[in-house]
Amino acid sequence: MKISGDEVALKFINDNLDKIWLKPQVYQHGDFLSENLILTPDGKFVVIDFNHWEIGDPYEEFYKLESFRTEVSSPYY
Repeated sequence: MKISGDEVALKFINDNLDKIWLKPQVYQHGDFLSENLILTPDGKFVVIDFNHWEIGDPYEEFYKLESFRTEVSSPYY
């Protein structure tokens, strides 16, 4: 499906795609979803559930965020 104005985004991606390969491999959480974030009473985020950690591409860590996000997360207090 064609989205009006998408050529700007596609040009940016194509012009910068080579920069992905310049980043070193890193330790990753492996299951970085909104469900694994806790907002503390003092307004800080805490990451939980490190059972799926791995080493890999630093950008890969965030692929699932857009697929598995929820409109309203359950509180963990």
